[in-house]
Amino acid sequence: MPELIQVAVGNPAAFRADMATHQVVINAAQIGQFAEDGSILPQIGLDYACRQCHNSAGGIGPALPDGTLLNVAQDFHSPLPTAEPTGEATPGATPTP
Repeated sequence: MPELIQVAVGNPAAFRADMATHQVVINAAQIGQFAEDGSILPQIGLDYACRQCHNSAGGIGPALPDGTLLNVAQDFHSPLPTAEPTGEATPGATPTP
């Protein structure tokens, strides 16, 4: 859960606020977190999804430029491919009418 709510002692340079939020949908094409009017965007941008670790203000990973984040984030959280059905019945399965 990303820390997006600023109450008292966050670290904006490290893209960290004070309180976590239940906002969980990442928009891999969005860098920032706030609209021009200052309102919070409904999806998590890469600043708060990635730069909480990948920043130059003491993150645990290397600081990465916007272009790198945008390229790596595309399909990063996509589901794993599933096996194609073979048409064979599962052993012990009862056929549906």
